Amino acid sequence: MKLMIVIKLLISKMNWLKNWKKVNKVIETIGDIVTVVILVFSVIFTSLTLASLKSENGLPNVAGYSLFSVQSDSMEKVFYTGDLLLIKEYRGEDLNPGDIISFRTIEQGQYIINTHRIVECHEISGIKTYTT
Repeated sequence: MKLMIVIKLLISKMNWLKNWKKVNKVIETIGDIVTVVILVFSVIFTSLTLASLKSENGLPNVAGYSLFSVQSDSMEKVFYTGDLLLIKEYRGEDLNPGDIISFRTIEQGQYIINTHRIVECHEISGIKTYTT
């Protein structure tokens, strides 16, 4: 009788060890996935940082697109403070009233990016200008 109890205890401990090995394997797999995700984000962040050092406007630019956040409420009905914008680099396409554009200006001696909707388009002596 005592031998059967000891055998049952040994079998239950062996089952517990088998289950623990499965749990341990799952934990290791989750750890590996988290490590890969952190590594991928690190590579992306580093690439964007290096790209921003080379771009003329100081924004990360990958394949003609930049990503930045809205800092004010000037276009509150369209964009809200904190929204993330994906901006396509201008390459001479026609711009029309109603289009939303981002452009560099100087305020208080610092370059800033403004995003506004075009209200009017003008052409004077072959030079296009826009009112926002």
